[in-house]
Amino acid sequence: MKIRIAAVGAAAAALAVVTTALPASAAESRSSITSPRGQLGTSAVAAPSNVAPAASVSFSITNAQCFSNAITFTAKTQENGRSGVQQFKQTAVEQRFNGLNWVNITAKAVVKSAKFPNDFRNFSFTRDWSATHAADGASYRVVWQGFYLNGFGATLFKTKPIKINCF
Repeated sequence: MKIRIAAVGAAAAALAVVTTALPASAAESRSSITSPRGQLGTSAVAAPSNVAPAASVSFSITNAQCFSNAITFTAKTQENGRSGVQQFKQTAVEQRFNGLNWVNITAKAVVKSAKFPNDFRNFSFTRDWSATHAADGASYRVVWQGFYLNGFGATLFKTKPIKINCF
C-alpha cells in the first residue's frame, strides 16, 4: 500500500506536518471507538516543558504506516506559554473508499488530555493511533483533527482535518 498525508489547505511535508491551528467553534464530543468492521484505538503520553517562547499552538503527524489490515500514526498537539489553551482533544475516524466516495467505517474516536494551567510552561499531548480494517486490498484512510480547549472545555483553536491515506 502507498501512503500519503494530505493536509487540506496546508502543505504536507514528508510524514511530518507542523502548522498553526486556526480559531474555531465548539466540536463534537462522541467517544465511541469501535465498529463492526474495525477498531480505532489509541494510547497517550502528556508532557510539560519549561521553554517559554511566544504563545502559540502547533501539531505534528509522524510515524504514519500502512499495513494490509491497519493504519498507524502518532499525533502530537502542543501549546507554548500563555496561549489560553488548558486541554487538548484529538479526534479520528477511519474511512474506506467504496469506488465513488469515502465512507466512515468506525465511529469518531475522541480523546482528551488532562487539564493543565495557562502559565509560562509549554505542554504537549501525544497519541499513538491505530485503525484496523479487513485485508481486502481496498483504499483506506484516517481523518484526524486536533482541538485546543480552554479551561471550560470550549474550543479556542482547531487544526484543519488531516487525512492519512493508504492506497
